[in-house]
Amino acid sequence: MRSTHTPAPTVRTPLLPSSVVEDEDYTRIYKSRFWVLGVFSTFGCFLAWQFNTWGPINESVVVAYPEWSSTTVALMPNLTSAVFVVFVWPVCILVQRLGLRVAMLSACSLTSFALALRCASQDPTVFTWLCMVSSSLQGVAMTIMLAVPPLLAVDWFPPSERATAQGLVFAMDQLGILVSYLEPMLVRAPGSGVTVQEIKDDISQLMYICELVL
Repeated sequence: MRSTHTPAPTVRTPLLPSSVVEDEDYTRIYKSRFWVLGVFSTFGCFLAWQFNTWGPINESVVVAYPEWSSTTVALMPNLTSAVFVVFVWPVCILVQRLGLRVAMLSACSLTSFALALRCASQDPTVFTWLCMVSSSLQGVAMTIMLAVPPLLAVDWFPPSERATAQGLVFAMDQLGILVSYLEPMLVRAPGSGVTVQEIKDDISQLMYICELVL
């Protein structure tokens, strides 16, 4: 009688057939991936700078706008963070469905509009509310930017380069925080011989620079 015994699986014999194809079999590599990564990382650096806009010039803002206090300065990045928490799930779903191009253009457009709001007026009350709306809109844009890096790495880079690509993105975010501490070079600190209007003008100039850089 013929034996029906099934040989025990060896190391090279999987118990179940694999349906996963290795990325190396179908990933197409473009040289332009470094350009895409550079543009994305630079924009991420800029967003991180805007996230920390008010902290380095806290003393000047409080003098120029009496309605502001250290609490108001802290409120601006907190608004960005709060909006991020609210929008993180729907934004991730939209990025997955619409793709990187639409997500990137949406983030740039939203940030440009948000920064333009801060240039609209020097009136203390109007300026405060516009900054709050601007910070909230930046929170949505930042949600897009934080949702994109894993998808960017998977779509544009082979497995051996994905960790490096994402690491560069987050390193540029930290560089953006560093750039924000150069703002006191543009905005004068309160002191003798410095008027409130001059500080306001410096802050407005900074807002215009941010808009033009983007």
